[in-house]
Amino acid sequence: MSDRVSRLAGVGGHLRQPAFRRSVLGSALVLVLALVGPVGMAEAHPMGPPQQVSLSLAAPDQVRVTWKAGAPDDLSWLAYDLGLLPADRIMLDGAITPQADDARLLQDAPALASYLTKRISVRSGGEQCRPGRPEIGALATDGASLVFSCPSAVRQASIELGLLTDLEASYATVATGPDGTQEIYNGHLTSHDWAFDPDAAPRPAAPSVVAALPSWTLIAGAGIGIAGLGGVSWWVVARSRRQLVS
Repeated sequence: MSDRVSRLAGVGGHLRQPAFRRSVLGSALVLVLALVGPVGMAEAHPMGPPQQVSLSLAAPDQVRVTWKAGAPDDLSWLAYDLGLLPADRIMLDGAITPQADDARLLQDAPALASYLTKRISVRSGGEQCRPGRPEIGALATDGASLVFSCPSAVRQASIELGLLTDLEASYATVATGPDGTQEIYNGHLTSHDWAFDPDAAPRPAAPSVVAALPSWTLIAGAGIGIAGLGGVSWWVVARSRRQLVS
């Protein structure tokens, strides 16, 4: 395990505790809130596993960023932050109880696509790369993917990630790039430089000659072929008749 990944235990000063200890700490926090009363909007607490991001080239001039949340309740907090949870799900102190359906609620919302394009950016060759439409499937299991189109082949890119750190700066993201290279992002380390090999990137398949032809050309060609076949048939029948007569 690399030194960067081993530092996850103390990223942002929030130790990542075992589940039992986290539950004890959570109970203590609830007791404190009960004693002192509401203190304003509750915040997400990034004490679970880190987010995962994979970085690769979708084409020589395209960078693909695929994101997965660290824990299901992270998706609930993001849905809450984007204003997607119904009012009856939010307690007076701003706390929420995460639910499995929150992932579906989030993945179906246009607000998520907007959030991803705002919180992820790619810069290559001194120019900003243009984000495409996010690909969002089953968010809880497959995550979301975003492809950035750059002005030229990408050999080096500065990639900025700010996912969930707008909720809490200590949210950590482990990003994995080419050859297993890893970097850690959080609210204090938002950008890293990455090296890519555009010569090894997937290349779009060359369109076939038939696929490249306009539809009217295909229709006209089919019509000519049918007419030609009809002409040959007529000639064969006419020749056979002449032979019979003679």
